[in-house]
Formats: sequence, structure tokens, C-alpha cells
Amino acid sequence: MQDADGGVRVRASVASRALSPAEQFAIACMGIHDSNARVRYDAASRLGSVGHCDLTQTQEILKNLLREDPETDVRAAAVDAIATRCFMPPDN
Repeated sequence: MQDADGGVRVRASVASRALSPAEQFAIACMGIHDSNARVRYDAASRLGSVGHCDLTQTQEILKNLLREDPETDVRAAAVDAIATRCFMPPDN
């Protein structure tokens, strides 16, 4: 997640889906600050699936993305995570 190449960071973010939910959560929390919109998009989407690891932090992160991210796709991923997945138990 620290490579200078945004494409590498996107691939690393996507590859993190093979990790445990707690590890995915940590990587997603890093990804929301990335300069690459695709990394932020994947991070917001991932928080919708693993946000149960820390629901309070997840809600705050997603609300901030919704209010502040300049990219429409990132804001849309945050809305999707808030509306449909963030509150589901891990097995759903």
C-alpha cells in the first residue's frame, strides 16, 4: 500500500480480500487516505464488508468520505457501504 505506483496499490487493495477481516479492515483504513481514487473506492467498498470489525470507526470513515471525497465513485461506494452492507453480520 506504500508503492509509488497507484496501479500497484489498487492491486494490493484488491488482493487483500484473501486476508482475515481484521487485516482487510486495517488495509481499508489505510486506503481511504490514498491519492488514487480507485484505492479509496475499493477501501470504501471493503469497509462495507468488514466494517463490523469496528463499526463506530467505520461509520465515521464512511460519513467523512461521503462529505469530503472529491470523487463521485468514492462517495457512491461510501453510500453503498452505509446503506446496504455495513450493518450486516459477517456471514451475510
